[in-house]
Amino acid sequence: MIDEELRSRCQDAGKRNRQALAEILSENADTEYGRAHGFAGIRSAEEYRDSLPMTRYEDYEESIRRIESGEKGVLFSRSYEILAFCHTSGTTGKGRKLVPVTRRQMERYGTSLDGYPARFYSERGGKRLFQQVFRTQPGETDRQMLKSELLYRFKAEQGDLDYDSYVGGRALLFDRVAVDGFFARCFAALTERDLTVMEAFFQFDHLHFFTYLEENWERILQAIEDRRIPEDICLSQAMKECLLSLPVTERRLDTIRRECRQGFQDIARRLWPRLGLLSGISNLSLAGEDEMLDFYAGEIPRYHNYYMSTECYVGECLDADDYRYVMSPGNEFVEFLPEKEEGKTLLPHELSIGDRVEPVVTTFGGFYRYRMGDLLQICDFIGESPVFEVVGRRDYVLSVAGERTSVNQLENAAERLREDGVPFTLYCFGPYLDRRTAHYRMALAADEKLPPDDVITERLDSFLKEENPAYESLREMSYIDKPEIRVLKPDAYFRLLEDNHILAGNKKPVHLALKGFREWRRAYE
Repeated sequence: MIDEELRSRCQDAGKRNRQALAEILSENADTEYGRAHGFAGIRSAEEYRDSLPMTRYEDYEESIRRIESGEKGVLFSRSYEILAFCHTSGTTGKGRKLVPVTRRQMERYGTSLDGYPARFYSERGGKRLFQQVFRTQPGETDRQMLKSELLYRFKAEQGDLDYDSYVGGRALLFDRVAVDGFFARCFAALTERDLTVMEAFFQFDHLHFFTYLEENWERILQAIEDRRIPEDICLSQAMKECLLSLPVTERRLDTIRRECRQGFQDIARRLWPRLGLLSGISNLSLAGEDEMLDFYAGEIPRYHNYYMSTECYVGECLDADDYRYVMSPGNEFVEFLPEKEEGKTLLPHELSIGDRVEPVVTTFGGFYRYRMGDLLQICDFIGESPVFEVVGRRDYVLSVAGERTSVNQLENAAERLREDGVPFTLYCFGPYLDRRTAHYRMALAADEKLPPDDVITERLDSFLKEENPAYESLREMSYIDKPEIRVLKPDAYFRLLEDNHILAGNKKPVHLALKGFREWRRAYE
């Protein structure tokens, strides 16, 4: 539930939106970009819209390379401290994108970075579990990282991260060596009966936590009883010592064994009776993952945190179990481009309920009239702030774990596979999700003999990592499994497509979205 401070800011959102623009223009007028676009002479939001073109990431690539090499005053003020260059998957298929994130940006976000989960915890007490182990360390000078890592490192450096409230404390939040982070989190969680909040950057992290626990609970429980971490589990010595120091009673161990043996449906409440909230970003396009999480978490409320990208922070979740967000005014300057237009944008007060729009943001990090690519549907207002749902992308993307792999990136990987000596003639692909695994499936049509499936899989996996850094990161953390390949004769390939209704009217294959090939396991040979 949004707090009263945000609700108050929403009442005059239009004014705050314009004030943010005025500050950005004033503070960045003497930059190379500001001089080229006449920031000093712009007097209104309307004039700004008429004076500057809308932009995409490629418009900034050269400038960001210069900034990364040490130049100042290019896109943003010399007074803006760069906290990190955050990498993002993007949706263009052009590989790694680096986004400079400034202290000025992060300070604008203020207390909203923790928000409702922290307020919920303050009322309930107990302990919190965070599902990520961050490799970047507070106080160190890493320059490239994920935005999620920067958020929590920044909170820690500001003194806003209460280590004692989290099971395992700092040792379980920040660790460079924690390859087997799932093992560590499950170990810690099982020792703590009084978990009240499970937090993650994305809701799918909770799904992966529970699927890992279902498959490995006996081994983890044995490690807790033996007070010994298995030798093949890759964790730092500090994290191992932290885990082994966590107290646990025989009664707790008996409860874990009994409940896990009974099955994993609604296991969250049976193992942690006080658990009252799962927080993590989600939206309507990820609703299938949330449904799978229902098996483990039952009716425990979900809070979807905020509407954020690597470039900006636009809105906060309206309430638990709600996919709607409200624009958080003043974080950035925000305009909205109607779905069916490529011309004039709308300001928040010009929107109407039912509009489908793309946010266009101007940030305190050097992006000006930047198109985010998401499609939002306006469904209400709080004061002057629009309330919206994220309904999709203008560019077609697939996703098995929130990594937003674009069709272009998958197509590029497939073409690189062909160029690498795998002579297939046709192909199609789609994401596959169930409670235990998340990966991409690709069907190849070939008249001649191809390399073994495992060889093709390794090559495709390597190309996908190079195309999408977010995919690479989540593969390393075991959130995504290796791709699954099926090589078929052309006739069998087309039967697969027909059975799954993925042939266009001209018999051209189209790529499959959502839950994957329904008839994948059927014999087509």
